[in-house]
Amino acid sequence: MGCSSIPVGDISPENEAQCSGRGDCLNGTCLCEIRYSGEECSGFNLPYHAGISAVFYFVGFVSLVQLLICIIAEYQRLKQPSFLRACRLTTQKLLYFFVFVAAVLRGAYFTTPETLQPAWVSYLMSLYYPLVMTCASLVVCLWAEIFHLQGIRWERSQFLSKSFLGFLAFNLLPYSLFLAEIAYSHLFSGRSTSFFNGCYAVLLLIVVIFFLIYGVEVFFKVRGGFVYDFGVVPNSENVNASQLHQSRFGLLSQAIMMIVIVGFLTSETLGDFWKKKVPVYSRNWHDIVFRLAEVGVALWFPCCLWNSMAPEQLWILNPRKLLTRQIDPVAPESTEAPAEPSTSATAEEGQSFLAKKDCWICYDTDKPEPLIQPCKCIGDVSSVHHECLRRWLVDSCANSDAVLKCKVCDSPYEIERSNRLDWEKGFTIQHWAKTIIIVTLMCITGAGAWVIIQLNEDSFVRVLVAGFAIIIGYILFKMLGENTVTAIQRAKVSSIYIVTSVNDLQT
Repeated sequence: MGCSSIPVGDISPENEAQCSGRGDCLNGTCLCEIRYSGEECSGFNLPYHAGISAVFYFVGFVSLVQLLICIIAEYQRLKQPSFLRACRLTTQKLLYFFVFVAAVLRGAYFTTPETLQPAWVSYLMSLYYPLVMTCASLVVCLWAEIFHLQGIRWERSQFLSKSFLGFLAFNLLPYSLFLAEIAYSHLFSGRSTSFFNGCYAVLLLIVVIFFLIYGVEVFFKVRGGFVYDFGVVPNSENVNASQLHQSRFGLLSQAIMMIVIVGFLTSETLGDFWKKKVPVYSRNWHDIVFRLAEVGVALWFPCCLWNSMAPEQLWILNPRKLLTRQIDPVAPESTEAPAEPSTSATAEEGQSFLAKKDCWICYDTDKPEPLIQPCKCIGDVSSVHHECLRRWLVDSCANSDAVLKCKVCDSPYEIERSNRLDWEKGFTIQHWAKTIIIVTLMCITGAGAWVIIQLNEDSFVRVLVAGFAIIIGYILFKMLGENTVTAIQRAKVSSIYIVTSVNDLQT
């Protein structure tokens, strides 16, 4: 059965009906898109699907083998071998696992295009992007800890510490978006879900930005865990040039491929505006480059994590590999002799301290509570009521990293922790009020975006609204997490007992 040649760009119903809407008519013959075949482009191009699926299955197989080798190697290193301890969660294992799942799902998508229902095919197509974002964001959080935290031996296989909540909070967004896509496709089965691709593109772009920020700081500026407070900076003499070039090439290649995917996801979102206006050759090249970028992003992880038995040899997990020798944070020796304390000055300060014993917080001399000296301060800021100090610490702890130490002399307080947390002082009325406001704003943002998307059929407006809703939701979700963490920290601080360093400060 032939077809009638119609100029490219003609989006009339007659033209769209030709070649099953999957190709262009050229000299009475259907020239199909690369995914389809047949006289009327009604069938699927099996060699294309088999080739792409085989590549993804290969990537998944390699990741699975690397995961098993990693577990076996860790099992053999244990002094008391235990399978459960060998399977403990580490960044390396989690990357292997998520790459394996992403590659297998994408391989399944290309393996059975005819047997699966269209909805399930769409789900397999979309789930790949949250999994890729999980892998990339995990690497970003690891590099962020390497850049900000000092004194941690990153050559040992471990998992995230300080950035785990941020990693978890961000990854709730793409998976929530995936669940929203499933719900939308069930509620509105006849409508296009292409605007979700634009949402994935926005989230992936955020990951790429942070991927480049921390990657440049660690591997281009060679900073992060290499720069210490005392001023030792890596130079050309102690930097491994080969590892440095490999890390920079790996960083840029992955960033470029993810940016390409962001661009193609955006183009897929706007596909209704341009696909029928360009020749089938251009659409085929678009599809091929898109798939190659997806394969490259998935293949990048097992390539960079090639050494499953020794993670300390991998620059992606241990940037110290860039150094030819280990730089130990040893403070420089002082050439000047320490000054001897003045006996007369010490005596005068002691007399002043004994003569004036006021709480530096409340200055209440009639309060029956005894004074304590919890730090090395002397003078009028040395004594304080226990409850005053604890209340001040509770009010000043802004986050879970708050250090319980004196703000003046910088000496840590000697504290005794209780196993029972004071939840009432942590989760206060102000905390619940702030939580209610944040949750309400999140609901209003989601509902408002949903209404606008339903009322507006313009794909560009839908993507724009969804993108703004995701960004606002992310900010609100981050505020909610910080509010909860602060409340937990307040509960922890409220349950401590501060030990005095002076025993005779009784009123």
